[in-house]
Amino acid sequence: MNRKAKIFLRSFLLKTEDSLMRNKTTAALMAFFLGGLGGQYFYLGRVGAGIACVLFCWTFIPCFIAFYHFIKFLLISDAAFDRQYNREHLASMASQQLAAQQATPRQPALTPGLVQGTEPVVHTMTRSAASHTAPASLNLTDELERLFNLKEKGALTEEEYLVRKAKLLA
Repeated sequence: MNRKAKIFLRSFLLKTEDSLMRNKTTAALMAFFLGGLGGQYFYLGRVGAGIACVLFCWTFIPCFIAFYHFIKFLLISDAAFDRQYNREHLASMASQQLAAQQATPRQPALTPGLVQGTEPVVHTMTRSAASHTAPASLNLTDELERLFNLKEKGALTEEEYLVRKAKLLA
């Protein structure tokens, strides 16, 4: 296989794996109706398992596995399904939200003056003041630990982890 074909195939497979937010109801329906041919695997981005189901569909073993997946998808919670099958999409959404939060300028807080009849006093919060007033759960150490755990679970790539860590430490 030549180099261009390999690049095309790799980009096609990666696009089908990572670009969609998957739905548990759709996965359950795919398992029920197309499970004998591995439909749920192709939908969830597990192409290798889908191909194995197609190769072994004559044994009816993929049908039993598909029925198990059908029941599993019906009983699993939306949050658990998202954690297991939409990890990449949720991580990219989280990074976009983080970037949007950092891009929006901080609005000054208005507090009334101390003496009646005076103009309101405008206070802006500096970064050091924000860190002192933040709850203990949002301190730098906890945030770094949360990022590390996301990287270990595979929700963040090494590059995303390093970028976010540098932003926190800056």
